[in-house]
Amino acid sequence: MLTIRFWAIVVAAMAAASPVFSQAAQQQIEITATVNKACTINGASTGTLDTATIPIDASGNVVTGAITPANAPYANVICNAPSTIQLTSQNGGVKNTATPPSGYTNIIDYQASATWNSATATIDTATIPTANGTESGTAQPVSAGSGSLQVTINPEANSSSLVGGTYSDLLTVLLTPQ
Repeated sequence: MLTIRFWAIVVAAMAAASPVFSQAAQQQIEITATVNKACTINGASTGTLDTATIPIDASGNVVTGAITPANAPYANVICNAPSTIQLTSQNGGVKNTATPPSGYTNIIDYQASATWNSATATIDTATIPTANGTESGTAQPVSAGSGSLQVTINPEANSSSLVGGTYSDLLTVLLTPQ
């Protein structure tokens, strides 16, 4: 009997000394973020209004030749995704609001180009002779990147005498993330 008791105690001790099996648990966490596609000029979605003046000679004729806006080139232009670059003329030319008499015109047409990140967008306001509203050039694809934006404006010679007064247009360079 002593032997059975002995072995019972030994078996009980061994059972108590056996390692306890454990079960691991895990929780997976997927971490995500969304970055909006954006283009900025000096950290803003809208650059500061700039000016460019078309020279007119003493006879009232357009002086042709490339001109650049006062603050061009525009540094620190960034698009974080592939985009398009496009030029738009608000008036379809540099326009005087006066109605021109016979033999005169109230429109100065121009060609313009904007180059950024190796892509160039262009516009020629002479393609719509009436200049009755917005005119846009073709949107050009451009890769994501950063750098300076260069804009050049080439006024075209007037074929008729210009009406006296102030002429204006708003040329917009539009960078649109795709």
